[in-house]
Amino acid sequence: MSDINVIGLGYVGLPAAVMLASNGHRVRGVDVNPSLVESIASGDVAQSEPDLSIRLKEVLNGGQFTTGICPLNADVFIIAVPTPVGQDHSPDLTFVLNACRAVARKLSEGDLVIVESTIPPGATLGEISNALEESGLAAGTGFSLAYCPERVLPGNIVKEIVENDRIIGGIDEKSTVRAAHLYRSFVTGELRETDAATA
Repeated sequence: MSDINVIGLGYVGLPAAVMLASNGHRVRGVDVNPSLVESIASGDVAQSEPDLSIRLKEVLNGGQFTTGICPLNADVFIIAVPTPVGQDHSPDLTFVLNACRAVARKLSEGDLVIVESTIPPGATLGEISNALEESGLAAGTGFSLAYCPERVLPGNIVKEIVENDRIIGGIDEKSTVRAAHLYRSFVTGELRETDAATA
């Protein structure tokens, strides 16, 4: 069992947080939108995903899932914020980097950070690790870092999060193994372990 913060409670982050909480982890769902956080904390789900509302209420009532606007200390941080496309058609990493900096303020030695947000090749070892290293810890030695891109379509996400195959790429072997171990706790699909650049 891990203490996990899921940053971003949108169409990927909320179902992922709920499924982690349903499978024995203590999960805090974090979003910068206070009204969204309040709505989720009261069991209201804007997404029309089968089973999500029922599962959310179960983990809220069971105490496995809490919400807030800021990350707290945890063993694992999962970043699942949106990556809009800029005017030049390139990914805008503003939300992702802001989430990384918020995580950096709570990062402790030995923690694991997983990025599920869509990011361009090279970003994990570039802008992402740089933002996280504002914690004073070095990626790889101070904390583990992996990229596990979301592979789901709205409308059936709760099922797909569990059953779809996943690619997991860490910045080193230890990061990959640790991330894969976490996903095995709730994913029944195949986990393909690789490196961050390939993922």
